[in-house]
Amino acid sequence: MIRVLDGVNPLEMYDPEHKQLTKTIPLYGPDFIIDKGNVYDILKGLILAAPAWPWMQEHDKKRDGHKAWKSLITHYEGDSVINRNKEADYVSITCSEYLRDRGAFTFETYVTLHQQAHLDLERYGEAIPESKKVRGLLAGIKDGNALAAKLAVQDIPLFLNDFILKQPTFLQLPLTLELRDLSGICLKLKAKMKPKVVTKEEEPWVVTKAEEEAEAEADSKVEVEEKE
Repeated sequence: MIRVLDGVNPLEMYDPEHKQLTKTIPLYGPDFIIDKGNVYDILKGLILAAPAWPWMQEHDKKRDGHKAWKSLITHYEGDSVINRNKEADYVSITCSEYLRDRGAFTFETYVTLHQQAHLDLERYGEAIPESKKVRGLLAGIKDGNALAAKLAVQDIPLFLNDFILKQPTFLQLPLTLELRDLSGICLKLKAKMKPKVVTKEEEPWVVTKAEEEAEAEADSKVEVEEKE
């Protein structure tokens, strides 16, 4: 009764059986007349008081649920509507900005806006590459305090090429991180992705545990001396 194409391809195989019946049931005959009347009554009950009613009202006299559904699809999911929706999605991606949390508009709201736009575009057959999604998201972050967090994400190819994976990681990064903390952030993120023993020969800038303890002990001595 409700399907994209009215015609039936006799060579096409459908699975499961319910899908086969939906795609191949004849759209004519006594049963079809009864069914399209029932479908129309259901649609009318749902839409009569809604803005969509005028777009199916022309089929009211014949109670043609099949044509009423087609009219609704043409109006709400036709080419012109899809093009407008896609344009709106691209505007959301390219023009939205995050300066700082303002009332109900938080960083998570900003990320959600991008995510919804990408899901819509994917549904319309215009999926955007992962790396471009991430770059678009980062480009709209105008909060100067987020510089270190942005660079931390850009430093790790896995996050830069996976929009979904990057989101929770970025949300967990404090947006007030100073730039001098960047190397430590990146090392922590890399450790979460793949545990690795880092040596001084491989990454000489890394502070080892022994060095941290020695530095802490030195700081304690300085504090004691200052108190004396």
